[in-house]
Amino acid sequence: MVRLPIPFLCKLLLVFIALAIGRGRMMQRLAQRRRDLESLVRMAGRFARPLHFAELAPQILTEMQAAFGADRLGIWLYDDDRRMAECVASIGDEADLIRGHRFAIRDYAGRMAALRHGQPIFIADPADFLVKPPGGDTTLPCSMAIFPLISEETGLGTITLSYTRAGHAFPPDRIPFGLAICAQAAIALAKARLVDRLEQTLQRLQQVQEQLIRSERMSAIGQVASYVSHEIKNRLNVIKLAAGLGEMLADRTDAKDRLQSTMRTIAREVDRGNSLMMSLLQFARPTVPKREPVELVAVIETALLFAHRSNITVHRQWSAQPARVQGDPAALEQVFLNLILNAVQAMPHGGDLTIRLDESHGCWQIRIRDTGGGIPAEVLPHLFEPFYTTKAAGTGLGLVITKQIVEAHDGRIFCHSEPGRGTVFIVRLPEAPIQTRAHAA
Repeated sequence: MVRLPIPFLCKLLLVFIALAIGRGRMMQRLAQRRRDLESLVRMAGRFARPLHFAELAPQILTEMQAAFGADRLGIWLYDDDRRMAECVASIGDEADLIRGHRFAIRDYAGRMAALRHGQPIFIADPADFLVKPPGGDTTLPCSMAIFPLISEETGLGTITLSYTRAGHAFPPDRIPFGLAICAQAAIALAKARLVDRLEQTLQRLQQVQEQLIRSERMSAIGQVASYVSHEIKNRLNVIKLAAGLGEMLADRTDAKDRLQSTMRTIAREVDRGNSLMMSLLQFARPTVPKREPVELVAVIETALLFAHRSNITVHRQWSAQPARVQGDPAALEQVFLNLILNAVQAMPHGGDLTIRLDESHGCWQIRIRDTGGGIPAEVLPHLFEPFYTTKAAGTGLGLVITKQIVEAHDGRIFCHSEPGRGTVFIVRLPEAPIQTRAHAA
């Protein structure tokens, strides 16, 4: 048996020990890399969710503290317009004292180096590098690591890791992992800031919308008050004059006809005032229409009875199939009565009134056409505005109420007109559901 020299055995043993130690360290590094990879995957899933900045920033710092053992961490965002940086989030020792602290970028060029070059910087003795926050009594760290936050080539700021215990510092072999975390964090923070800004913009838009609605309501109230005051004053003046004339004629035996005419004038003005009040109430408090099967032809024919005039020829163009909708018969009758009366009034010397009923894409389309003088182009945009009228005795609410009723039935109303060639109003109403039509049949 060959005996090896003891020195050789010692050297061989040392080689095996070194190999074992190296293998152990390699296994530790592999295990650490596996943990780092698992952390990155976990953070990627967490940061992928739409989070608000205020809840995302502390999560990022907590992950980095767990990974690198820093005593105090902070996220500093830079404002290029004001050339300032602010600590928007911090955790760890004395975190509250640095949160919200700001500094001018020109005073901390060293921190900017990390952002400018896209690489972390490490400070072994921060005493000469840092200035305590005004009024703060923070403990200066023994060492620091500053990582850049860069999203789509845009520098957002930095993440600062401070080690306040002697002998503790950022582990150099973890730099790639730190950069990987910060790359994910920068994208997530940029997205979170965008989400916050969008929500703030939405809130401002909602506030502006509410202000506009309030302004429109106040404007409408002012319009109503002015309009009602004017109309009632006119009616009262007519009634007052008529009453005075009636009093003068009361003692005259030969004034019976004039007295009756005066009484009719008073009655007419009272009726107009009552009609005005009813229109205003309907405009201000539109009712929710009841829903039942409605035969459109029957409703339109009823409206035509109230709008009959001998010098106007009515042309009916009905659909071959029953035209039924789901709605309020009385309200729909008012719609067609208003439109037919408008058409009749547009033809004082006679003409043709054509009413056509067609089915189109799940809706019934009713076209009411007259051969009157048409509506001037400058008037068309104002047709459905409250109190806008070109008629001497009009209230300016007829078409407004008509539009309200149509839209309450999930329909739409349009108007096309050409001066000298007449006007057509188009009403579109959804067809009644099949089961409703079958039941009505």
